[in-house]
Amino acid sequence: MTGRKINLLFPPVLWNECLNDFNIPDFDKRLLNGGLPEFLISVVRKEDLYSEWIDSFYARDIQELFNIRNRTGFLKLLQLLFIQSGGILEITSMSKESGLSRPTVMAHIESMSVAHTISLFSRFLAEGERRS
Repeated sequence: MTGRKINLLFPPVLWNECLNDFNIPDFDKRLLNGGLPEFLISVVRKEDLYSEWIDSFYARDIQELFNIRNRTGFLKLLQLLFIQSGGILEITSMSKESGLSRPTVMAHIESMSVAHTISLFSRFLAEGERRS
C-alpha cells in the first residue's frame, strides 16, 4: 500500500463552528458523531469510517509509537474511558473491566494522553482551601 494511502490531520470541529460554519445546531449530533468533519456532516453513520479511523489510530499512533501489542485490551480500555468521560477515573475498576493489569492500564492511559486521545484533569485543593 506504499504511496496509495494519504493521512490527513483534521482538528475536531468546535461547537461554534458546528453552529456557524456547518449549520448543525443539534448538540447531540455533535457528541454522537464526533468532531471530525466527515463524520459530522454525514447523513448516516458510516461504521466503516469509524473502524478505519480506529485501525489507523491504533496502528500508527499506538502500536508504532508505544509498542502496545494487545489491541483488544487497549481498545476495550479506550471504550471504557470514552464511556466514563467526565467522571472520576478509578484505575482499579478500569483494570477489572478491561481485563488488563493495573500497571498496564496506567501505561495505556499515559500513551493515550501523550497521543492526545484523552485529556486527564485533576483537581487538588491546597490545605488552606479545604473546608471543615
